[in-house]
Amino acid sequence: MIKKKDYLLKILFLFTLLFFCTAASITHTAATDGSYKTFFANRSTTITSDKLSDLKNGEIPFENDLSFNRFNLTELNTNAVEISVCDKNSYEENFLLALSDSAKKLLSKYSLTKQFTALLNFTDVDEAANFISKDTTKIYNAIARKNCVEFSESKFVCIDGKPKYISGKDGKYLDKREFCLNLFNAIDNGTYKVTLNFLDKKAESLNCLKMRTVQRGDFSTVYSSSNENRSENIALATKKINGTVIMPDETFSFNETVGKRTAANGFKEAKVILDGEFTSGIGGGVCQVSTTLYNCALIAGLEITEANQHSLPVSYVAPSLDAMVSDYSDLKFKNNTGYPVYIFGYTQNKTVRFQIFGIKGKTLSVTSEISKILPFEKSLVYRPDATDGEIIREGKNGYESDAYLIYTENGMTVKRKIRHNVYKPQNELVSSKYDGLKSE
Repeated sequence: MIKKKDYLLKILFLFTLLFFCTAASITHTAATDGSYKTFFANRSTTITSDKLSDLKNGEIPFENDLSFNRFNLTELNTNAVEISVCDKNSYEENFLLALSDSAKKLLSKYSLTKQFTALLNFTDVDEAANFISKDTTKIYNAIARKNCVEFSESKFVCIDGKPKYISGKDGKYLDKREFCLNLFNAIDNGTYKVTLNFLDKKAESLNCLKMRTVQRGDFSTVYSSSNENRSENIALATKKINGTVIMPDETFSFNETVGKRTAANGFKEAKVILDGEFTSGIGGGVCQVSTTLYNCALIAGLEITEANQHSLPVSYVAPSLDAMVSDYSDLKFKNNTGYPVYIFGYTQNKTVRFQIFGIKGKTLSVTSEISKILPFEKSLVYRPDATDGEIIREGKNGYESDAYLIYTENGMTVKRKIRHNVYKPQNELVSSKYDGLKSE
């Protein structure tokens, strides 16, 4: 039994070695007889050293400085192999030569298994295994290359509003942590024989994938009157969001996904709302993208954690259903479904559309109601070159409004209020030649 004090000293020593020594200090020494009698048996084939020159493309990843004098790999069945040593004395002698200097120093006091376990407190499996001996990775790679099967996930994509499903491929893999523990334990115990079990990884069936990728939300808005710059900004922001997958309990952030609206990021100058006025700015039109996505997320039943209104009403959506974004304001919503949700968006014929897919949920819809109209006023503006009484800018009414989420529960239609907003009116500007007015 290792005393607690010794164990702590061991960990401290390993910690110091990991962070102040490099992996390059690990050296390997070839077998002293220089024969490199390496055997690699898989299924019913045995490859000996005189055939190594016939192998191409790294089929056997052992290098010529491999320190094992003889090594066998035997397939027991489709899911298990046995690794064993033909000549135990030679194996033990040469494995010790292949150990790193640091591992050798500790071997008299601590087993390889305990060294490896302690190292896992400070680093990953690959670094821990290579710290003891890089031959460990060589053996693992040889086994994995000959016996493992690459896995690929079944995929769901949506192109221009049309869902498409792609079949995945079942895989078989060998857990490296378990492999290292079993191998080091066999060496520590002097058995020099390990049975390794491969793990199956099944690709999701298309039927299951289809069941959890039902359309939950679909919303679109039109920007037919937008100029080229605004249209390009809308297309760019939509493209950055398209294909986003939100895992259960994760929160989507519009600003994090789209990035800063700058010229360096590809955004152009177009009309934006700033301090209650329409003005020109980089990224104009992006708020129409966030608004469209916001409504889609509402219909999809996702939990909205942040949404902000514009100071003025917008033309592409009803009051209280907008979602303004800026460097300081974000659109965020959380995946509360318990399953992944998929966001797809595209632009076509001056329309931006978002669809959200996931596990089937409630059928939801949104509506907006104006509770009060805030009339605009007329303001005279001194314009000596304009016709007296000419309308320079048309006025727009403001509103007090509410947004509602509508769904059916226990056979009853439920109308739940989710927002109340006030939008300022935009005064009408009328020209005047009276020079007593302050020019705007």
